[in-house]
Parts: sequence; C-alpha cells; structure tokens
Amino acid sequence: MQSIRCKAYAPASAMPAHRHDEPSLCLVVSGRYEETQRGRAVAHGPGHLLYCAAGEPHSQRFAGEGARKLLLRPAPAALEFLDARGALEPGRHVAAPRLAALARELAAELDARDDCAAMVVEGLVLELLGLFGRGGEERGRAAWLQRVRDYLHEHQAGELALEGVAREVGRHPTHVAREFKRAFGVSVGGYLREIRVQRAERLLDGERASLAQIAIACGFCDQAHMSRVFRALRGTTPAARRRARRG
Repeated sequence: MQSIRCKAYAPASAMPAHRHDEPSLCLVVSGRYEETQRGRAVAHGPGHLLYCAAGEPHSQRFAGEGARKLLLRPAPAALEFLDARGALEPGRHVAAPRLAALARELAAELDARDDCAAMVVEGLVLELLGLFGRGGEERGRAAWLQRVRDYLHEHQAGELALEGVAREVGRHPTHVAREFKRAFGVSVGGYLREIRVQRAERLLDGERASLAQIAIACGFCDQAHMSRVFRALRGTTPAARRRARRG
C-alpha cells in the first residue's frame, strides 16, 4: 500500500541531519531548498523527484520562500519495480517538466473532497513512478547534465561562462542551455545564481566576514552585485537578512 502526503516547510528554515525508517520519494511542488547527503549539497526546486533510502542521513535548508513537498512511501511492489531498473540509488534524483505538472496535480487532488480523488491520485502516482523508473530523461543526457550541475557547484565562486561549461561536457553551448532548462526547469545562469545566494545565506548566518568579503567568496562581482541578485531572489538584501538574524 502506498501513502502520500503534502508537507509545507517554513521560509528560511533548516532541518538538521535525520533518517527515515522506510524508503521514500520526495517530489517538490513549490519553493526551493538545498539537501545535503553524503557530504554533497544539491539545490532542488519544483519538479525535482528525489529518492531517500531507509536509514540514509540527510539535512535540508529551505530558501526564503519556503517549500512544499509531496512525500511518498511506495508499496513493496513499486520498490521492486524501481529497484529492477537501477533507480534506487541513495540520493538519486530526476527532474522533468512533466514531474512539475504532476506535483501540482497531485497536490490539488490531495485537497479535493470528491469520491474520485483517490483514484485520480493513484493514477498520477503510477505515472510518477514510471517516470522515476525511466529516469525522467534518457540516461545518456542525464549523465552529462549531472556533470554540468556538478561543475557549477564545484566552480560557483569563480568566473563562469556558458561556453566554458559546455566545453567541459563536450556539448555545444546552445544545446547545454536548452537541455539544462528542459531538465531542471531553470537556466544555467539562474541555477548558478541560486546556489551562490544559498552559499551567501550560509555565510551571512555563520560568519563575521564583511558583506564585501562574502560577495567575492560566493562569486559575485562585488557587494552591490550580490545585493541586487539577493533582493531579486529573496525579496530582501544581505544586510537586512543579517540584521534580522542577529536581532
């Protein structure tokens, strides 16, 4: 028997390292957050579907707008189906436009009160499991797209250009831009801005460095550049966030 529920997480909140007794899938409905597992932090947004193995420790930090997620505990038969396709690797995640739409549809059906909702939810969950088993995207593309994400995380504080990123994965820049947006629902530049802002948030909360020092450490041109991007993504400035946290 499968169970599914929708859970909301407060803006700018954090969840320390924890484990689940049973394997589960998590589908992001709205908002953004960063999950750290096995020492690696990965940013997630709407349409991202993640697998969490039983007993696997992981922690989460939610962005300024918070997040809503669907938490699914698959039935044993569904787990066998996914395992047979090599889909149950700890920390594995996929993203696709259809998954973002499924997240919205499932959230709406869970709120519905009519007697057809349960049947509709069952059908949507089966589609979700099928997409996860297939990988959301074909495996060859998923592999090099993951390398793009890894490269952005590893070099987020440096000067990055789409041409250089594309060269690292042996693809044309136009192809990288198009497929990255299709897979993750955000442009390469938008993804880079998000992970830089997330790093800035961590430094603002835990360091006594100046705003100018934090800006350079996070890959922004200067403090003013960081403030503009931070305000655009979080609706506030780094200075205001720091004052609010210390207050």
